[in-house]
Amino acid sequence: MVTDGQIVTIQFIGRIAEGPHEGEVFDTTDAKIAKEEGVYDERYSYEPISFRVGDGEVLPGIEDAVREMGIQDQQTITLTPDAAFGERRSEKVYEVPKTEFEAEPEPDALVNSELGEIGWITEVEDDTVAVDFNHELAGTTIEVELWVVNTIEPDTT
Repeated sequence: MVTDGQIVTIQFIGRIAEGPHEGEVFDTTDAKIAKEEGVYDERYSYEPISFRVGDGEVLPGIEDAVREMGIQDQQTITLTPDAAFGERRSEKVYEVPKTEFEAEPEPDALVNSELGEIGWITEVEDDTVAVDFNHELAGTTIEVELWVVNTIEPDTT
């Protein structure tokens, strides 16, 4: 079993678990699957990821799952929004005066807040622009196929 403090290396495939996009891959560490599913991005490094268990570097549900796994274990887990990307929160959608934008705002364009948050434009009106700072998968139940590739004991020196 993996314990807090260990560094674990995993491979995964993340899919939408329900709704009209059920079964669609949204992220993976496997380039072949990314290409097959049409989500490949040449800027992304498709390789196993490593993280220290207990540091909160990955989704809470993934961290909980790997605590129950050993090297080479594989399982598929379903994560509700609270264990994945959180619930969709209306207070993270802002109406911004159109004059705040240097260029003409376009729907679906990404924007950065002054605090470094990334959001996207959801609606452009005559004088205002709606910007959503929720994670794009907030409120979504996901399914993750997960493999533990390796673990490393924490450095205690």
